[in-house]
Amino acid sequence: MPMNTRNLWFGLALASAVAGGAASCGAEEGGETTETTTDAGSSTGGGTDAGTSNGGTDAGTSTGGTDAGTNTGGGTDAGTNTGGSSGKLVINEVLANPPFCGTTAVDQPDCRTLLDGDANGDGYFNSTQDEFIELVNDSNSAFDLSGVTVTVEAATKFTFTFPAGASVPAGKAVVVFGGQGKDANNAALPIATSFNGHPIQAYVASATPGTAVLSLGTSANIVVATASGTVIDRFGYTATGTASADVVVIDANKARQSIVRDPDVSGTWKKIGDVAGHRGIFTPGVKNDGSAF
Repeated sequence: MPMNTRNLWFGLALASAVAGGAASCGAEEGGETTETTTDAGSSTGGGTDAGTSNGGTDAGTSTGGTDAGTNTGGGTDAGTNTGGSSGKLVINEVLANPPFCGTTAVDQPDCRTLLDGDANGDGYFNSTQDEFIELVNDSNSAFDLSGVTVTVEAATKFTFTFPAGASVPAGKAVVVFGGQGKDANNAALPIATSFNGHPIQAYVASATPGTAVLSLGTSANIVVATASGTVIDRFGYTATGTASADVVVIDANKARQSIVRDPDVSGTWKKIGDVAGHRGIFTPGVKNDGSAF
């Protein structure tokens, strides 16, 4: 992407960024996050778990992004390029402020019950843990993710670092979720290893189950860089301001769905609901139409 808009974006981000993870229920901002679970063993009160997650609003439990958290997709090919020194890693999809399906007005047929918003597949909906960033390896060889960082610059700043040995195959995607739920014993609930029937490779940014740390919010700047700090790709979104090559004007808080490239990898940014043939309100690890990369 062109780099001459970086200063423009940072001005926009400082002016309009608000803290991510401010959950809203019934379209009222600032409310308490509600979680619903299909795991009867870790919830009480008719399937609503009031105690196994803090709503992902406590970013203080983060380890600064150096803990890779949970990897559910493998990707340890030793024959890859090193640290993003070659090849291309593209930000392809961002889900900020996941929708309270069934309670928030979202014009999507796949957003009818609360669990329809469970992007990370842990059996709960959580408006910050279900946030995610999807990266696609747009090259013809595996991409070594060792030490690659994904930094979210918003009202707060957080950096996730991929662990040594991590990689993503040629033409495939890797997803970083904001967090994951926990059970009654404070153990992490497993996240999805597939979406729409296709295997996905996923990591969790928060090292502490029941919390979330991406804090994507209404406006944010996302920077992917090598271990040495060389920028691989960047993307920003804001509710107000001027669009550019690196910044799209979309109110993520009102959109309540993923912001995606259309077509995948090479296209312009838009709400997934505006993509012809899209599959649902988000597609972590797969293409906009739900097919495999």
